[in-house]
Amino acid sequence: MVEYHLEDIDENSFRADFKWHAPRPLLLNAITLHATQAVIDFACYIAPEDSDPIVEGLRELQKRARLLSRLHEEFLILKLRDI
Repeated sequence: MVEYHLEDIDENSFRADFKWHAPRPLLLNAITLHATQAVIDFACYIAPEDSDPIVEGLRELQKRARLLSRLHEEFLILKLRDI
């Protein structure tokens, strides 16, 4: 939320103003990695013997988020070379 202006909905809530510009993947990746790790930790704590399928799916999502981050960085490097 650091990158976007916030709009008040009422006195107890707000929302991001995405009209400012398109969201950049860095923030979304960071949120994805932290949220998935939190869910993995929670699942392992609540049901350690039954959490393997959930953990496996979330690890795959983390892997994809890291791949997206790497590919985005490579894209930016190529884009800067063209300037």
